[in-house]
Amino acid sequence: MKFNPSDLTPVASYRIQFSKTFTFSHLKEILPYLHQLGISTLYASPVFSAVPGSTHGYDVTDPHTVNPEIGTLEEWRTLSTELKNYGIWWLQDIVPNHMAFHENNYRLWNVLEWGEKSPYCNYFDINWHHPHPELNGKLMVPFLGEEADEAIEKGNLTIQFNKKGWHFNYNDSFFPLSPDSLELLAGFASAVPGMEPVENSIRNLLTGMKEITTYEALQEMKTAWIQILNTNESFNAALENFLTQVNNSILLRKKVLEAQHYRLTYWNATSGLINYRRFFTVNNLICLNMQDESVFREYHQLLAQLYKEGLVQGFRIDHIDGLADPENYLHRFRATFGEACYIVAEKILAHNEQVPATWPLQGTSGYDFLHFVNQLYLHNEGFNELKTCYRKHISKDDPEAIIQHSKELILEMYMRGEWDNLVHTAETNGLLSNGVTREGARATLKDFLTRMPVYRLYPPHHHHPAEKSILENIWKEMRSATASTAWLENVWQREADEALSPSSTFFLQRTCQLASPLMAKGVEDTTFYRYIPLIALNEVGDDPDGEKISQEKFHQLMSQRMENSPFTMNASSTHDTKRGEDARIRILVLSHLPEKWMQTFEQWQRLNDADIQANNITPEEAWYIYQSLIGGFTEEKDFADRAVQAHLKWVREAKVKTCWNDPDTDYEQRIEKFTRTLCDATNLFYQSLSAFVEEMDVYAQSCSLAQLALKCMAPGMPDIYQGNESTNFSFVDPDNRRPVDFKALHKTETGNRNWEAAKIRLTKALLRIRRQYIDCFTKGNYIPLDRSTKEEIFCFARVYDRTWVLVVVPGKKGIANPVSAKLSSFIQLPEDAPEVWRDELNGKDGLRFEDIQLHLKQQPILIYTGTKE
Repeated sequence: MKFNPSDLTPVASYRIQFSKTFTFSHLKEILPYLHQLGISTLYASPVFSAVPGSTHGYDVTDPHTVNPEIGTLEEWRTLSTELKNYGIWWLQDIVPNHMAFHENNYRLWNVLEWGEKSPYCNYFDINWHHPHPELNGKLMVPFLGEEADEAIEKGNLTIQFNKKGWHFNYNDSFFPLSPDSLELLAGFASAVPGMEPVENSIRNLLTGMKEITTYEALQEMKTAWIQILNTNESFNAALENFLTQVNNSILLRKKVLEAQHYRLTYWNATSGLINYRRFFTVNNLICLNMQDESVFREYHQLLAQLYKEGLVQGFRIDHIDGLADPENYLHRFRATFGEACYIVAEKILAHNEQVPATWPLQGTSGYDFLHFVNQLYLHNEGFNELKTCYRKHISKDDPEAIIQHSKELILEMYMRGEWDNLVHTAETNGLLSNGVTREGARATLKDFLTRMPVYRLYPPHHHHPAEKSILENIWKEMRSATASTAWLENVWQREADEALSPSSTFFLQRTCQLASPLMAKGVEDTTFYRYIPLIALNEVGDDPDGEKISQEKFHQLMSQRMENSPFTMNASSTHDTKRGEDARIRILVLSHLPEKWMQTFEQWQRLNDADIQANNITPEEAWYIYQSLIGGFTEEKDFADRAVQAHLKWVREAKVKTCWNDPDTDYEQRIEKFTRTLCDATNLFYQSLSAFVEEMDVYAQSCSLAQLALKCMAPGMPDIYQGNESTNFSFVDPDNRRPVDFKALHKTETGNRNWEAAKIRLTKALLRIRRQYIDCFTKGNYIPLDRSTKEEIFCFARVYDRTWVLVVVPGKKGIANPVSAKLSSFIQLPEDAPEVWRDELNGKDGLRFEDIQLHLKQQPILIYTGTKE
């Protein structure tokens, strides 16, 4: 979608991760630094009320209030004024797909208390008519560490009354009692010995709350009785006695629990049974019915106010693929906030997939750009050598087979409940053909979901032509593997013919809402930890088997980007990436020096033989750990601790010998011990690793700066993840969410000519050039200039009117072998190009093109500007 930025100059965005350790006050302190850096857009993580202590903000408890751990609305207003003085606008990350399943989520706790009578009963994506008898009319609440009966019998699940009202208590978590269920306690109160003086008060407390019919009235009643608790000692004593008697009665507590509008269960029960939609496989994130117009309006109230006040100028929409109908949501969102609002969405694109042209967006949050640059600098021949070695000595598993197996594993072991719900939806809506059994339908859906090559499709929109090709390929594959595809093909065909009934639409949307988390969990969170020839490619939106994007192809992609989404975001690191951008680059360089890597791997195996044998480390595990340590290597004191946490997450996500649900502590201890030994600075391996990284960094720095230049100069708005204006060697999250030392960053720029200082200086220079020549980047053409067959340099121009910005960086074959020659020997400028140029990075004017000399080893990035007279 075209975008008129008006007074919003999309120079560059800067992602801030707010939390209780980085608040609005902390942001205020660094505004001068961000301004000096050249930032035009403050890109804020979710700032609305979330689970206490949240480090990311995606576990929202109330979208109508600002997280008090971060700041206040008044502080935000003050910040907004200061930001505008610096010419910086605010891009807000929002989470319309889900909220936290937490006691601070008063909308959800109201549902627990009132069930289907709650005004919020349809706010959340709950199946109140689930076929399982224990979930019919009840919401599953899977947060016990044992079965509910066992918890009651052990005395771990008790009934209490305090400022939170009547509730079940479990490990200091509370679950409210429904007003109806209080009648059981009222009857019990009459039979408790020694309560005669206050018996009527207790009964009145219970029966009075039972008669309450609104949330507000219930809160008033609770407040009144809490005052009595605080002032009436005799009542307090009687109540304590009463609760003791209640909790001594196993039978009573079981009856009261059975009378609730929810079913408390063991947390792992959701692997096979569930009646609410959750975010991926995370029990404590419950999804919303955002397709409901009333939910949409209620959820976005504060956002609309913030936009109207001018505190926010744009939005990044998290997990757009989780919504039932993303396109419909986006049209409503655009109608609410207007054409002048900047809107991007988190959308993971795969297999040459494009964002549907009918989506009213400026673009995505930039994972696609990360993928393009990663593959641009992957040395294809070197990677093939590396893969040959990997398959010969490490693992012969085919990546496509691993993806298929991983998705099947997730579906069978972690999402059986969602899978069964989908089968039930098809059956109850009459979508199964004659003779198709539930098990047959189940098998067909499994085959379909695990073969989906993209995150999801978008019924009922029939104008997305790419979906037709995707479906045809799936049907072709499935027909050779199963005999029961006809019923499902028939439903999708009706979608293509625009003959869908509401029940068919609902089923297909549910299918796609399951396909998206299945892809994420099966590929990003399983395959990426199993298929590991070069883990730099195991990144969100990337291809671990290599896509072989040539320079010519990259130019085509950037030309399309300028044509279709010139204001989309260009990311190289995000809060979700598997490792810091410079850690990824270090590992990527191994594809340029495959023989060096393979020789070093064998040397390290011999060097670590005793520890390998003692800890029973496989070659595959060593292969991953060595690459991980290369990427994340620093001499910081916490290096070993951070590496251990990252490697424990790796083996659990891989789900081969251990997993999150059922960890093998002995195995994990061996991984930890091996990692700590390798990270010991007195170890010979550590010294060898340090020397190897120092050697790799010569090439990695050049590649890192080239990536930065492409991010800032290519079509799109460059996004800088906090702290990544300097080098970042983080491991997987939460390591990449560590606090940033902004004072140290400010000092780094004036340091020695090392990688860190060079990256900060280049960032400032590139953003200065973007701001100075903004029309070239937002309105101008993208013109490829290099002769890409040799791929020694990569060169293009951004041109608007008569002004040119010429960008020269190493090509993929110039990283390990940087060129030194006349620029004119590599490219020929068009006749309408300027004759005289300015070297923007060195401040030299009056340069003739034919005299420009490349020294890409000494200076890997060259930016020239000129105007045609």
